[in-house]
Amino acid sequence: MRVISPPKTYPPVGHCIYCNSTEESLSDEHIIPYGLGGNLVLPRASCKKCARQTGRVEQVCLRQMLRPFRLKHGIPDKPRHKKEQPKELPLEMSVIGKPAETHMVSITEYPEALVLPQYPASSVFTKMPVDSNITLMAQVLFNDSVLRDLYEKHGATIFKIGNLNFAVFAQMLAKIAHAYVAANETRPYRALLYDTIIHGKTPMFFVGSEEGIPPVTNPESLHQIEHEDRMANDGRRYVGASIRLFSGLATPRYIIPVG
Repeated sequence: MRVISPPKTYPPVGHCIYCNSTEESLSDEHIIPYGLGGNLVLPRASCKKCARQTGRVEQVCLRQMLRPFRLKHGIPDKPRHKKEQPKELPLEMSVIGKPAETHMVSITEYPEALVLPQYPASSVFTKMPVDSNITLMAQVLFNDSVLRDLYEKHGATIFKIGNLNFAVFAQMLAKIAHAYVAANETRPYRALLYDTIIHGKTPMFFVGSEEGIPPVTNPESLHQIEHEDRMANDGRRYVGASIRLFSGLATPRYIIPVG
């Protein structure tokens, strides 16, 4: 997978797109995190406080959930970290009925797996309460020879690749959608997602998935993000974004109202 869309830097905002602060030390905002290969930049768009919080959320997603997959595809954490990427990662492995053991495994030998959550449709559109009806969509890629080598070397048949936190991942998706709409929407709107992005309140009320898995339209694309206007069941119209991470694979498309 590779970034096929040209990088884009928007005009400077001059205030925090989250809390509207106009402090002098505003930082640039990557709409999709740099650690996911994001190349859309909104200059002077985040205050220190909001940048710290969105950064914490992104780090949980990038390092705890997606790090092995990112490293196998050469996506670094930060530009200055390109030469500091680890050559090995810890891998928890076990055999049924025996305690798990952790071994250091080279990136090339590490099992390749991408697991992304698939949520119900956003409650903003359906007006239905959030419940526990959340299914896990797993896109798993593996190399038979890699798994065979790990089995022969360690005798393991069960591998723990990482952790998945539905709520924190939804928080990151809300941040991506909010930043994209802030960069591209010219009409006035009332922003909905501040408490979700900064305080983690009810992220799965706002963040939803399109039903089913849409077909892959460009196998070489890294991500797809587009403007999305939708009408709710009560007749209200919302401005938002559709997001498909690692869109060259069979991954979910998230639909997120922003305002």
